[in-house]
Order: sequence, then C-alpha cells, then structure tokens
Amino acid sequence: MFSMRLSLVLLSFILPALCTACIPTKTPQPGIPATPGPSQPPPCPPLTPINPISECDTKYGPVKTCFGATINPTSATCPIAGGAVTIKKPDGTFAIFDGGLTCVDNAWSGLFGGITVNLEDVSGITSGPIACVI
Repeated sequence: MFSMRLSLVLLSFILPALCTACIPTKTPQPGIPATPGPSQPPPCPPLTPINPISECDTKYGPVKTCFGATINPTSATCPIAGGAVTIKKPDGTFAIFDGGLTCVDNAWSGLFGGITVNLEDVSGITSGPIACVI
C-alpha cells in the first residue's frame, strides 16, 4: 500500500512537469509590423446630386422626368429601370449616359451612344452634379 501511495505522490509531482514541457508556447515579439494588404486604387472624384432638380427638369422637361440618382464612391445609378444618368457641365449643358456611371481606374465611365467611354472624354470634366432622367 505504501508503494502505491508513493507512486501516486511521485506521479502527481512528475506528471505536471512533463505535460507543461510538451505544450508549446510562443512569446509575442513586439515591434514586428503587420504586413500591409494590397494597395487600393485611388477613388474617383465625388459626384453630387443636381440641386435643385428643377435645373434638370428645365433641360429635359416636359418630354422626360428628372429624379435623384443613387450615388456611392464606386457607382452612380438610377433607382428606376430604364433611367439614364445625366451630368451638368460647368457651361450649363448636360451629357447623358445610358444606364449609370462606374468608377474604373480613378475615373468615371459609362455608356455613351452604346460605347463605354470615360466621363472626361465626353464631357470634359471628371466629376459634377448628376441626376437621372427617364
């Protein structure tokens, strides 16, 4: 009985020491910087809503109706199917794009006469106030 108790006592002291030696641990190493993710392309210049919308109505009405476009950093779309995005140029004229505009390589592009073109190539501007027409 004595040898059994002795064995259990020895085992209770030796076993934890053996187990902790088997568990790998790692100490954090401060000062090692995280690796950066892939670089993001620069955003497109911001688009703004035509305000007041009556400026658009004056241009296209009464044949077409103007309403607000859905604008985010990567696209400008019309919430109503069949709508086209129009942009007001500084000289007061408008350029109209079939569908919406998409930010590609830091520039807005869209369908103009059925061909995908850069906003600047068509209108001479990189950004401006927009609306939807239908």
